[in-house]
Amino acid sequence: MEQMLLQAEEEIYVPPIHLFRDFVNEQSKYWRKKDEIFIKLTYLLGSRASELLTKVTPWQASHNKTKPYGKLLSWEFATYRKADGKAIKILLIKSAIAKRMKRKKKEQDSNIEAIFQHETWDPSQVQENSETSPLVQKVKMKVVPIVCDIAAEPWCLDILKWIRDQKTEKARVEALKFNFCEMTAQNIVKKCLRQLDPKIHPHTLRHYRVTHLIRSYGFNPYQVTAFFGWSLKSVVAKMGITASSNVGIYAHLVWKDYIDLLLVPISEVS
Repeated sequence: MEQMLLQAEEEIYVPPIHLFRDFVNEQSKYWRKKDEIFIKLTYLLGSRASELLTKVTPWQASHNKTKPYGKLLSWEFATYRKADGKAIKILLIKSAIAKRMKRKKKEQDSNIEAIFQHETWDPSQVQENSETSPLVQKVKMKVVPIVCDIAAEPWCLDILKWIRDQKTEKARVEALKFNFCEMTAQNIVKKCLRQLDPKIHPHTLRHYRVTHLIRSYGFNPYQVTAFFGWSLKSVVAKMGITASSNVGIYAHLVWKDYIDLLLVPISEVS
């Protein structure tokens, strides 16, 4: 599984999980708080930068390269009860998976553009399973949990404090969206992490996360698929297995299918 996921990126350097985290813990005291949260959240969610951002450059917009998918991001708390009965608080982050798909209708594209450009657009109005949603052909939503337990995930405290310290309720709701474009995101990551890896960019953090989930947490292919919101068909195809086009229908994978693996204390993760 690890080889399958990384074979296309053989030159990407992925540091061991504790080397990476220790570097961030030491260096983040010198960073802007927003930069620190962006880097930690991008890693923990295994997200593409555009999935957290609410701006695109004029060139990206005019060439239909990407969208400010961060406008779709939302979060809420949930409670997960372990096998021993202990209740664990979970921060659930719902975000859009950025997928570039072929255009189907010009008027549909116009509706999509209008939604993303509208300053007062309410992401809660989007129903990803609705046939009438203009976004249904463009995005798929995924939910990723962050364990609110310092022993298992120490960075949860930084994210929770960041949300708490916003000055208004609206700002707290929007706290995990970042109002800058991919070029700014790239500059932030390079500035903060280039001592760790001179070639680093935001997407590198996604490779770090998937590698650490496999090597250090023991995720299997189905759990990796669920975490990243990938198509199960595409994952098994990369493994050289022919699959039915309906394979995804039978894989009802949600965060509860792998959350126990993320409850292991970070000190026990190798």
